[in-house]
Amino acid sequence: MSRHEPRQKLAREFGATDIVTERGTEGVAVIKDLTGGLGAHSEAAVGTIRRAHAVQPVTAVQSEYSLWWRRPEAEVLPALEELGIGFVPYSPLGKGFLTGTIDQGTAFTSSDIRATIPRFTGENRKANQALVDFLGTLARRKAATPAQIALAWLLAQKPWIVPIPGTRRPGRLEENIGAADVELTAGDLTEIQTAAAQIQVHGARYPRAPGADDRPVTGPTSHPYPKGHAMTTWTSDELDKIGNADELRLVTSRPDGSLRNPVTIWVVCHGDDLYIRSYRGPGGSWSRRARERREGRIQAGGVDKDVTFADADHGLDAQIDAAYRAKYSRYGSTYVASMVAPQARATTIKLVPRADGS
Repeated sequence: MSRHEPRQKLAREFGATDIVTERGTEGVAVIKDLTGGLGAHSEAAVGTIRRAHAVQPVTAVQSEYSLWWRRPEAEVLPALEELGIGFVPYSPLGKGFLTGTIDQGTAFTSSDIRATIPRFTGENRKANQALVDFLGTLARRKAATPAQIALAWLLAQKPWIVPIPGTRRPGRLEENIGAADVELTAGDLTEIQTAAAQIQVHGARYPRAPGADDRPVTGPTSHPYPKGHAMTTWTSDELDKIGNADELRLVTSRPDGSLRNPVTIWVVCHGDDLYIRSYRGPGGSWSRRARERREGRIQAGGVDKDVTFADADHGLDAQIDAAYRAKYSRYGSTYVASMVAPQARATTIKLVPRADGS
């Protein structure tokens, strides 16, 4: 199973094609393998996985997972074990950082995505070096490399977890394959767990919008916030969790105050604000309801919050476009293009947390 894409309902996505359907809520491409199961990749939320699996058995889910990104352990891995679904971690070596070949002085070219990732700033690389130093110490004891220790740790978590490290060099490929021969004892795994728990990883996984720090000061939006609810601002922790979440579950309210069924969409962070759009344009159902009712609820990255739907300042369109490109480019240019098209821009909504929300 892969990222959930806005154009298709799950039942249709997981329908009767024999091999590949590249349609998958606002953000999953679907791959049906030759064994009759489905493969899914790229950080599908637990609710999405369960809904997909109810329609058609899912074979495997792909998400980022490594010693410096362990969020799948909280909800995704228990759900996969319950459902009998395999797990394919991408970036198991932390985009190369856990190999020990990158340090504070490493220079990235402008075409290297790591040059835009907060976790790879010089300051954060220096702070994160403690994790690599630990892996190096253990690797020397095991006659292995830091990369092999990081991969062997993943392989030791569950028999149905199969990491997919990427490389362009035959030597690195051989090194990665060698991780399967590294035997980590129960004592080694406990040592890794203890050390990892004591080392704080610095920096967000993905960049916020370029230019976020120099956004213009703007006046009121064309539609004021609805009366009756005190507005507040997002905390830095909420911005980090929601901004790094691939999917956001959004619920709009009915006229009687009850909540509609949730929809799953993309969300981006620009500066200290969060924004959503509909690729369908102003006529899209959830976008239309959000503008009519102006309030609802969102869930993403472990944050559950009552929000107000405020019109965005269209003077920020270019910056918000950049946020979508920076965060979701790995989905492919076609999907991203639909989110920066004029009809999507016209639906841009700023999510404002309500002080009376949980």
